[in-house]
Amino acid sequence: MSSADFGSVSTLVFPILKGIQNMRYALVAVYCFLIYDWLLSLEREIRLIHKARWTSIKTLYILCRYYGIIVWPVFIWAYVQNHGGGLCQRVAYPVHWLFAFPQIFSQAVIAIRAYAFAGATRMAYLVLGSSYLLGVAVALWAFFRPVAPISVLFYDFVGPNGCFPDINNSDDIVLRIGLSVCAHTLTDLVALGRCYRLQQGRGYLARYFVRQGLLAFGLMASTNGVAAALYYGSPAMKSATGIPFIISISCVIACRLFDPSVARESDLDRLADISVEFNND
Repeated sequence: MSSADFGSVSTLVFPILKGIQNMRYALVAVYCFLIYDWLLSLEREIRLIHKARWTSIKTLYILCRYYGIIVWPVFIWAYVQNHGGGLCQRVAYPVHWLFAFPQIFSQAVIAIRAYAFAGATRMAYLVLGSSYLLGVAVALWAFFRPVAPISVLFYDFVGPNGCFPDINNSDDIVLRIGLSVCAHTLTDLVALGRCYRLQQGRGYLARYFVRQGLLAFGLMASTNGVAAALYYGSPAMKSATGIPFIISISCVIACRLFDPSVARESDLDRLADISVEFNND
């Protein structure tokens, strides 16, 4: 290879390597955040969740809380640890599937809470169920479509590396994830709209539901905005550093909706009654 050819290849490869390194930092940072948030909430979780009887809400909480903690080491193994090109060709696509479920679990929490708050009516069931199923369908389409791994030639040139998707398809991948986020944002808006319309005359509990929904929506929108700015603000690098945060933050927020620190005990009793009523229907 001539010095000119080496220079042109290096110009293409080095930004990719820098983007990969940033993505690795983000993956490890997200896992540390998941563990930190879990430990921070563990005492309340044991008292309010683990000692309670099994309901759909409790099941969803367990899925939201522990899916990331259990599965994220798989992402770290696939993306942070170095592998050869042959292995990455086999594992890149299956590992990508695992990113679909955090949004599915977290949006189920949003939809069920709004459904119970709306009185478990048929109209609420149709509206919230339709928006949730749309979000699930988009998430499955976004993450289960084939993803091309980085070419084996890349590993031949730089040596073992993480099993990342091909950066040439990064725009398509980010577009799919963005559409999935938009679909689940629609679920949030529908749920929030139903709660807002029904809050009149229902006291502190109604305001508590709406305030929680607004806070959750604001946090998600902020995270998505920062991630989009990181990606599109540097066209040469296409930094996908924010993607792990987009995928993980929804479950963290869903778990925080169970946090009793901002509610009065009487309201927590009513929230428990709503969950029981929903599961008995």
